[in-house]
Amino acid sequence: MWLLICPTGVAIIFALILMCWSIPVQVHVELTTQRVAFGVDPKQTGARIIVDGMDVRSVGIERFASITFEPDSVEVAVPSEYDARTDSFPSTAWKPLSLTGTMVGFSTQTASKNARVIVEEKLKSKNSGIRVDPIYALPGVQISIETRGRKNDELAITVTNHSSVTLSLEGSIAIIAADTRMSGVEDPISERNMEVTYGVHLRGNAPFIEVAGRSDGLVILPTFRTGQANRNIASNVAVSTLEFTSQNSGGERVSALSGNGLITFPAHPYLGTITINETDAVGLERLEEFSIKSVSTSPGLSGIRIVGDGMAGQIRTKTGQIPIERHLTAFDALTHNSGVTALFALGAWLIPTLLGALRFLKVING
Repeated sequence: MWLLICPTGVAIIFALILMCWSIPVQVHVELTTQRVAFGVDPKQTGARIIVDGMDVRSVGIERFASITFEPDSVEVAVPSEYDARTDSFPSTAWKPLSLTGTMVGFSTQTASKNARVIVEEKLKSKNSGIRVDPIYALPGVQISIETRGRKNDELAITVTNHSSVTLSLEGSIAIIAADTRMSGVEDPISERNMEVTYGVHLRGNAPFIEVAGRSDGLVILPTFRTGQANRNIASNVAVSTLEFTSQNSGGERVSALSGNGLITFPAHPYLGTITINETDAVGLERLEEFSIKSVSTSPGLSGIRIVGDGMAGQIRTKTGQIPIERHLTAFDALTHNSGVTALFALGAWLIPTLLGALRFLKVING
């Protein structure tokens, strides 16, 4: 009797262990969200591109340590002469500034939390252009990308850990600085909580602006040209964490999804497709060899489009107030493996046959 009971008991215990053993599953994710945050895979080596280059109409900069450039000339608009009716300065408001060296820069005022610099195309210059060069980051750095305002042509990109970025420029540009300290010019205007507008023409052999971020996260605020076609923000970024949440007015973390999406299982199609609505919440946990294939925006999209692929240990979704956990168990993987199924079928036939043969031999040898 024990020949029958013991193997059966072992098989049951083994099956229960497999049912409780969660294993990573390959997932393919396509989601639309107002915000995505991710950590660069710490297994990567060296700095990698985590945000592609972007052609923009203007770019704001916050939480910076320094902003430096080499101009041919700099002029300043006297703040008191600003004309609110035309949202501009008259020609008489512009005063040239004398340079004290080749380098001009901005830094934040002591203990300032409101410092901001905006670099934009100068309205009267047809040949001006601004490009945010690719942003590099080291393994383990945290990045977030989110939309700003109601339109889909403004983003906020935050990169931690003293990251830096370069702006490549053409022609004359305008720089609007608030709550900053300017260096490299004589008699700079640097009153707290006041915006100051500068006209800058960069040197031909140095057509760029260097931006160094603070440790708590450099913030880049690009604004695209109206009607600009599909914009690729990032591609092929290996990540170890990924989340789609934002903070509401009460300080709580809420889902940032803003459109329909889906999650599929390429290696396990029998798991079906998870359809995601903008009112749902999604969490991907215990990521392995996971890559963000693309992050993009377009004028007709209700947010940022994310496409990702890789291994996830667990998938959490929430529809209304109903949380759902999804994961693949070792039992599921084995029972849906044709080779293993054939092996089990062979065992199911072979073991009783052997036991019957042994019993038959015992009877014969009686």
